[in-house]
Amino acid sequence: MKTFPFKTEIGAMRARIGFGIDARVVTDFGCAFASVMGPGPIVVGRDGRPTGEHYARSVISSMNSVGREVYAVGCAPTATLGVAVRELHCAGGISITPGPYDEGWSGLQFLDKDGAPVSVELWRRILRAYERKRFRF
Repeated sequence: MKTFPFKTEIGAMRARIGFGIDARVVTDFGCAFASVMGPGPIVVGRDGRPTGEHYARSVISSMNSVGREVYAVGCAPTATLGVAVRELHCAGGISITPGPYDEGWSGLQFLDKDGAPVSVELWRRILRAYERKRFRF
């Protein structure tokens, strides 16, 4: 697998803002996620920082570009986003969050249809779609 300019862990990518994460990266990850998930809407939530709002707009636009319906829930912790995925019967969710890192970081946490972090296999499929830029439209 390719080396990326950001950190990956199962179900998430994170990077220092401006050094590995930008609107292009989150747009491509949004397309990759939408391309590998099953049918149904996707929930998008974010942290309260200005970058969270900026990246959420990029993710939502990318989802719409591949024909996905998106429920934008605004500022919400990842755990709350997981509940929304289950309650709204969605295909999955993306949380824009720095995770365990400080405010100079941002990232995307990917949730499956049960509102839990995606599996290792699903994460590999997302990364492959991201790397190859093969998105379903």
